[in-house]
Amino acid sequence: LGFGLAHALVFFGRSLERSVGPGTIYTEACSSMSYYMSEAILISLFTVFHMSHMVVATESFRSMSRSRLLASGAMHVVASGSTVFNTLPNGCLVSIPALFLIVVATSIWAFKIVCRSMSDDVSRPVSHDMSQSWCMSQPLRRLE
Repeated sequence: LGFGLAHALVFFGRSLERSVGPGTIYTEACSSMSYYMSEAILISLFTVFHMSHMVVATESFRSMSRSRLLASGAMHVVASGSTVFNTLPNGCLVSIPALFLIVVATSIWAFKIVCRSMSDDVSRPVSHDMSQSWCMSQPLRRLE
């Protein structure tokens, strides 16, 4: 979460000084919503992406699986590349949904990693609440 906050300040900090005062800013890249709204959505999506991707990348490096490392790196490149559409007129109508889909895919992958690590760790004491969670009650498959 600290990384997300730092990313948001770097990504959005310069434009905050322009936000003081009346009115808002619209750009060619996103004439359907204000600049601040589109940037807030992108920052939120990237924050969730980075939190999920840290789980995925850590597991990929820990397992030293080439396919996982390549998929993890490719996912990061695709997420970053989705913002290229913002250079086109109304490109935010493409970049925001594309980034949303990438965030959903990364979050599902991270969730499966966490569920698998919870079910594999039999030495860890499991509380009653944890054993009743959705993650622990579902059959899990290995990510190969």
